Amino acid sequence: MIRVYARVVADLWHPGHVRFFRAARMLGDHLTVSVVPDQRVLAYKGHKPLLDLSARVELVAACRWVDEVITDGPRITTKAFMAARGFDLYAFGAADNRELEGRLADCVELPPTMRRQIPYTYGISSSQMRHWLRGVE
Repeated sequence: MIRVYARVVADLWHPGHVRFFRAARMLGDHLTVSVVPDQRVLAYKGHKPLLDLSARVELVAACRWVDEVITDGPRITTKAFMAARGFDLYAFGAADNRELEGRLADCVELPPTMRRQIPYTYGISSSQMRHWLRGVE
């Protein structure tokens, strides 16, 4: 059995999330998704998510491609964390090279054979939706 791990904010649910989870799940037999806690989102993005952690967990758990949801995944994905949880692959997406560099820095300890980049869905993102809600395009 191949167990895949992914970490997301998943604020403002949209088709890009579903496509990401489907692609990640297709890499193996089981997909565990860590939903990032509100305070870590604030520290990373400079704002709290619009949806609180419990709402984001509920949405992610409702996706048919997700087998398990956790909220205690570390910011840095290490070999020790992956081994302790029995994960074989770490899946992530990136909108651009700057974001890709950050994603790779967050799993620098993992060998390339344990990392998989999922194609990004352009044209929609939670950040973009936040701007739309504020009337800014």
